[in-house]
Order: sequence, then structure tokens, then C-alpha cells
Amino acid sequence: MEQPSKATRRSLGKPAAFSLQEEFRRALLPVAAAFEPWRAGGQGSRELAAGAHGCRQGPTLELPERHDPGRLEFAAANGIVSGVIRRYSVSAKVGECCRGGIAFPMETS
Repeated sequence: MEQPSKATRRSLGKPAAFSLQEEFRRALLPVAAAFEPWRAGGQGSRELAAGAHGCRQGPTLELPERHDPGRLEFAAANGIVSGVIRRYSVSAKVGECCRGGIAFPMETS
């Protein structure tokens, strides 16, 4: 596969970064929700720490692997496939670069 031009890589950077940020936010929602019972005194610090540790060992550990800064087209494609980014919100050039990364998960599912 041909490497994208510098301008195209710049165009891919924004959706790739947005996808990573949004997936981290979604992965941390359970931890944020666990703070409410802790603040109200219904949960101890150990339970809160266990929940945070579980999140750190689970979904957030996998995200950097899917969002390799050296392969922005796959990071942006991952955002499109996972529904974080809407297909019509990216330019045609970005969509063209992501085509291979989008087609692969669609074929295997």
C-alpha cells in the first residue's frame, strides 16, 4: 500500500486523535460513575481503586495499540468502524486512505 502524502497524514491526524480521545472517554465512564457512591460514603476507597485498576488493565490498555501514531489511516478507520467518527464527517481523501482499514473488519465480521 502506498504511503499517504504529508498533507494527507495531517488530514488523518485530527480524526485519529478524536477517535482515541473519545474511546478513552468512553472507557473511563465506569470509573467516573464509581466516584458517586464513593463520595456518598457507600463505597470504600479499596473498591474505587479496584474499579480504576480494572479499567487500566482492560480497555484503556488496548487503545494505544489500535491507535498507532505511525499508522494514522488505521487509527482513523478504527474510529469510523467503531462508530466514534461518522463516515460522512471526514473528507473524501481521508475516507480513501481509510478504505483498507474499514474493509478488513467488515469482511471478517
